[in-house]
Amino acid sequence: MKRQPLDQVMTALSKAQILQCLAFVQHRRARDEVIQRLLEARLAQVTAAPVETREKFLTVDEAAARLRLTRARVYELVRQRKLPKCAGLGTQVRIPASALTGIQRGLDYAQRFA
Repeated sequence: MKRQPLDQVMTALSKAQILQCLAFVQHRRARDEVIQRLLEARLAQVTAAPVETREKFLTVDEAAARLRLTRARVYELVRQRKLPKCAGLGTQVRIPASALTGIQRGLDYAQRFA
């Protein structure tokens, strides 16, 4: 079946057919906008975790103050892998706040972050 050029098809449409096509296009556009809003909302939920569930990371000084240790001792615990650190920061050391609870209780939580 040979396709007709679009301009020939458009000139052949009656007023009723044009109105039907416009109604269809408007309905489809409205449906697509609803789907787009739903997808954008879901993407926002997936990519942005609620603030209370985000992990807080501490500097060595902050961790030392909370643990009542010296900076050198905190670095030593990180080196011994008894205290986990956030990877990918180069020479900076950031420690998950949740790991301090385990250290304060005498547990080795580094395995949890390995």
